[in-house]
Amino acid sequence: MAEAPQDSKSLRETLLIPIVVGIVIALVTYLVPKTLEKGKRLSYTIDGPTTYITRQLQGVVVTVNGTTMPALFLTRVKIWNSGSESLPNLPVMIYYPSQDKDFKILSLAHETQPEREFGKIAEATPDFQSKEFTYQLLNPNDSDTIILLTNDSVQPSLYSKAEGLKTRLVKSEQRANSPLWTVGAGLLGLLASFGSLLFSYYADKRRFAERWLELARQREELAKERTRLLIEKETRGLGRT
Repeated sequence: MAEAPQDSKSLRETLLIPIVVGIVIALVTYLVPKTLEKGKRLSYTIDGPTTYITRQLQGVVVTVNGTTMPALFLTRVKIWNSGSESLPNLPVMIYYPSQDKDFKILSLAHETQPEREFGKIAEATPDFQSKEFTYQLLNPNDSDTIILLTNDSVQPSLYSKAEGLKTRLVKSEQRANSPLWTVGAGLLGLLASFGSLLFSYYADKRRFAERWLELARQREELAKERTRLLIEKETRGLGRT
């Protein structure tokens, strides 16, 4: 019973270092991206273009403003305020690098978050290749998904400029490795480390107990042998007497 406090202390000391390291890793993993997102930041994704409809559909004829279209293509562009500051009167241009004079942006729609009280979005068409939007106000985490329909498979680019603003294209693999997933992976690694340490601790404790029992058995055998020798010596002394 006297060894129990020592065992508890040993277990605490064994777990202390990985606990501290795990907490530090989790905090750094969470705080570093937050620190990097300080200030004016605009992130965006571009998905597409994907085929919306083609002439491969039997009997289907697509006509837009009286013009027959051989195919239609859909592109989704999402922008969001990923920084810590609001972005007032922010201009955003979506540009299609097409040299075909017949290229057309046929229609577009907005899906905003929040849906209501998002603020005014002014729209302009500088040329046949581009659309420009001016957002009255983008608060942190506000987003707009722009769905564009075109008559050709061309991937657009996005441009935006404001004082102190940094823009960032987020690719699919980066979205999968978001800070939340990274922290989760870190916590799973921490749990795995705990499991390994606990297994190692109890395995070492078991080996120590087995070794201690072996030494106790050897001491007992030595004591028996010593007793036997003493008895034998005394017996020989009595015989001589």
